[in-house]
Amino acid sequence: MRYRIGWAGALALSIIFSLGTAAPVRAQKIALTVDDLPETGDLPPDMSRAQIAARITKALKDAHAPQVYGFVNAGTLDDPDVAHLLERWRAAGFLLGNHTWSHYSADEKPLAVYERDIARNEPVLRKLMVGQDWHWFRYPFLAEGATLERRVAIRKYLSDHGYKIAEVTIDFEDHAFNDPYARCIAKGDNASIVRMHTLYMDAAKESIRLSRARSQMLFHREISYVMLLHFGSFEAVMLPQLLDLLKQQGFTLVTLPEAQADPVYALDPGMVNDGGTFLDDLMQASTMDDAPHPELPTPILEKMCK
Repeated sequence: MRYRIGWAGALALSIIFSLGTAAPVRAQKIALTVDDLPETGDLPPDMSRAQIAARITKALKDAHAPQVYGFVNAGTLDDPDVAHLLERWRAAGFLLGNHTWSHYSADEKPLAVYERDIARNEPVLRKLMVGQDWHWFRYPFLAEGATLERRVAIRKYLSDHGYKIAEVTIDFEDHAFNDPYARCIAKGDNASIVRMHTLYMDAAKESIRLSRARSQMLFHREISYVMLLHFGSFEAVMLPQLLDLLKQQGFTLVTLPEAQADPVYALDPGMVNDGGTFLDDLMQASTMDDAPHPELPTPILEKMCK
């Protein structure tokens, strides 16, 4: 159950949730989630979709990541190059959730069409997730609706159909690296690829720092986090380094249900949202001044190797 409350109520609850301490947690919990299975982004000429899947699952298994949820857009499964990748993901011990059939934004189509697109994804999930909980929903583009009416209507549909919302509290737009990486590989631009490695790690570090700062501002403690990643080529390259970074920063990898057992995820900021994270919404609802932070490198990446 989610509580839709005013910010005064949320602040009162946050004081209770803080358990009376502002001290950082020594081994902070984080759940990794991966969007856009079975494919996202352009392919570099030296990499197949199967290789991307193999490298991502290997990195997660090597890091002992527990039952990571991958969020599926089954509309791409008619491509023979990716039709088998969800089975490989499941064979690696990871789970699947609903990301809609077509990856529509919440306002892109009429409400009934959006709801049918959620339902259309379900036969694949039922088939591959027998005995497991696939009733987790991740909004495409993190867009929950540009009006309160649309937001409330979608949430009612999800609740009526047994879904829990897979929130995001750390997002550094890793998806933006995939297409420029493919372009730079095709051009043999090694200097740009080296720069992309640095941009990726800097963006990840900054996003983690910002989320931790916001957590302290809002709740006077560190919450359990949910990180958004994507099933693309540059993620396959960089995921081992990202996992090392999380270990260095004292994170413990947990499941999505364990992370979202943190009481903060019962809060509903009640904000219209066309693409922000859960912490973005909470900061906006709080009316606090945000922690200072630089822009993510997405505009730089869009120009690379063109």
